[in-house]
Amino acid sequence: EDCAYCPQSVHHEAALEAESLIDVEAVVDAARTARQAGASRFCMGAAWRNPRGRNFERVLEMVERVRDEGLETCLTLGMLTDEQSKRLKEAGLDYYNHNLDTSPEYYGDVITTRTYDDRLDTLQHVRDAGINVCSGGIIRKILEKKRMPAEDIQVDVKEIVRIDEEAGRVAKVHLHFIIK
Repeated sequence: EDCAYCPQSVHHEAALEAESLIDVEAVVDAARTARQAGASRFCMGAAWRNPRGRNFERVLEMVERVRDEGLETCLTLGMLTDEQSKRLKEAGLDYYNHNLDTSPEYYGDVITTRTYDDRLDTLQHVRDAGINVCSGGIIRKILEKKRMPAEDIQVDVKEIVRIDEEAGRVAKVHLHFIIK
């Protein structure tokens, strides 16, 4: 993806190297450590356009195993199909983070490798599966969309890392919120 704000994008020259999906046991160990330190939710993510094949099966196992540790689970994996969303719910996923990033009018200025509707489709699949949605973007524009419920919104400001060379493409830092 070519998200203007994201140092993980392959389109940017950040000092990051691609890594393989972490081992399931390492994730479970990290979740266990987090729980022992007082965490109630464990968030996992991969910088993918969308999960596929064997990696998706491993993620399902991660969700199940983290859930077995007594933690709520949260994921961000990119775009999901309806079937993938249902399988994640069956595995025990509680929350899915999928950012809208900006309003439809400015989406092409921030990201050109997917569409705003691609993002909305994933959010709809996740909600239809009964998974809580975490999403970032410009709240007013998001709430104008009929595909997003407006009740019971929790807003948390999250610091993001901006790439100096690309900062001109992104004028605002977005908020993260949870729709229950």
